Amino acid sequence: MIIFFGKKVLNVFFSNWIVFFIDFFIGVLIVKFFGSLGKGQFSGLIAFIGVIAAILSLGLNNSKVYYENKKTISKDNSFTIQVFYQILITLFLFPVFLIFKNEIASFLEIDIYYLSLLFSFIVFYVNTQIIFLFFNTGFLGSGEVNKFRRLKLFIVSIKLISVLFCIYFSLNIIYSIILIAFLEIIFTYYIIVNENLSLEINITRNITQLKEYFIFGIKANMTVVINNIIRRFDYFIITSFLGVSVLGKYSVALIFFTLVLSIPQAIHGLLFGELTRKQKTKKQIFKLIAAILVISLLLGSVLMIIVRPFLSIFYGTDFIEVAPVSRVLIIAAIIQGSSGVFKVSLISKDKSQFNNYEQIITGVFQIIFMITLIEKFNLIGVAYAILIGSIISFILRYLFYEKN
Repeated sequence: MIIFFGKKVLNVFFSNWIVFFIDFFIGVLIVKFFGSLGKGQFSGLIAFIGVIAAILSLGLNNSKVYYENKKTISKDNSFTIQVFYQILITLFLFPVFLIFKNEIASFLEIDIYYLSLLFSFIVFYVNTQIIFLFFNTGFLGSGEVNKFRRLKLFIVSIKLISVLFCIYFSLNIIYSIILIAFLEIIFTYYIIVNENLSLEINITRNITQLKEYFIFGIKANMTVVINNIIRRFDYFIITSFLGVSVLGKYSVALIFFTLVLSIPQAIHGLLFGELTRKQKTKKQIFKLIAAILVISLLLGSVLMIIVRPFLSIFYGTDFIEVAPVSRVLIIAAIIQGSSGVFKVSLISKDKSQFNNYEQIITGVFQIIFMITLIEKFNLIGVAYAILIGSIISFILRYLFYEKN
């Protein structure tokens, strides 16, 4: 397991942190120039796009890593499957988004011209998120950390450029979504050319192999889908009960949650690729979990201390009220991140169904607690619900791992 504490993990970890700080800077800019409402609208749309992309990805990114590492499929084969699949979902999304554009815009309090144009580009944005997930997982699964780092940095840089463009030309922040999608389409073409990928039509005729490829992905992806719905259900609840402006403040509180999770996330992608090649003993797995827990605790303790002055300095005194929310979310991230190793291990054993069971049980409890606690405790009630969900998730993941 030394590899995971070596150069590759540090490379991924610091890449995640660089991306985090750029994202943090983007958040500060949005709050400064567009207020908490603009932050809520931007974060809400990004979250919406992320959930749709996670659902429609069908886990083909995991299939890519699994079957390429097993040497049963080539990179061109997996790329061909991905391209044809994304053409189909594009044809599906265009009419759906254009039909429901007014309802989505109303929910997020978006009031701009050219709504049809916006949602047309959102279709492309969903597609770029799916293909980037495909490439990112592939790079980590094959240990190509430098390519992973460059891709992450390019994506967040595109987001920064788009936000700065809206600030400079005094445009509504929502128009940045259009520019992000446009630039990401160009960048996708660059990656395809750089990776020297080509279409191999013959793979589409191998029905048996295609069936296995999709079934593995769907089984692995059910966990991701349920997790994303649960993880973003807080956005829906907060917007419904407290409004988009409060969602903007909550998205700032989530910064610390994301920062703590950057530690296990630096390991999980590499771990999945490694486990598909060679399984590790339970002793090695538990040592890795202990290491993640200790490092997360140290980082979390520091963040607990600085969270209040941090919010005051960078976002203003109006955001100090979310400091207690951030502290609860930090604890939740420490617990959630540590248990992720169990999830990755089960996926690598083709036992994803147990992750699905865990996510469904956790999700039901977490959503019930969210609805109940937000009415009594407002925003911090959502954080308490996430903390309870993280504890339930850890226990269930451990039990399922031990039995498999």
